[in-house]
Amino acid sequence: MKSILSYVLTCREKIAILVIVALLLLGGWYGFIYRPIQERIAAADTTELESQMELEQMRAAKIKTMKAEIADNKAAGVPEVPSYNNFKKELDELNRIFGRAYDFNFQFSEPEEDGTTLRRNIAISFTADNYDNAVEMMSEILNGPCRSLVHDVAVSSESLTNADHNPNIKSGRVSVSFAMTYIETEYGAENLNGITEKQEPEKQQGGLANADLSSLSRSELETAAEAVLGE
Repeated sequence: MKSILSYVLTCREKIAILVIVALLLLGGWYGFIYRPIQERIAAADTTELESQMELEQMRAAKIKTMKAEIADNKAAGVPEVPSYNNFKKELDELNRIFGRAYDFNFQFSEPEEDGTTLRRNIAISFTADNYDNAVEMMSEILNGPCRSLVHDVAVSSESLTNADHNPNIKSGRVSVSFAMTYIETEYGAENLNGITEKQEPEKQQGGLANADLSSLSRSELETAAEAVLGE
């Protein structure tokens, strides 16, 4: 019996062994190198895709919530928050309201960005024929079609006096000055041209603190404050 060590492989056997070795190497490369790499790539792609899907779902849910809120506000008659830039409609509304005033003046500031909310600050002063007309015009602003805030209101009498020869804010012409802010949003905006970053305003006293009301009686001051607060 011939020794296995002295056995000489035939050419066919050598080729078969080489093929088997190559297949083993290829299988090892595929199983331990190529496949794990592809699995990691696929996992990474899936994670990114899942993250994008979650973001889109959150965005869709937020838009759905906003649409529902807008619909509820419309049904309740609450002023809407329009998309930037709603300046022309806001100006038309102000001109319509204060067209009934004896005179008026507007001072506009550049719109400020606060997250996705945009604020357009306006300083307004006007003279009304009487106190009730002034209150009516300011109420129209707050109850108008566009969301707005009113603050820093000052009211003073122009002419008539009461029995004590003090200005009577409830009779005759009155001068009013106040600051207001129209609220807009970035959602649905065609562009954001003209927007500046929000700056921290200096602290000011609100309400009627800036008014020269030293000569008015306590009851008249309370009446003015109630009108400003819409009570």
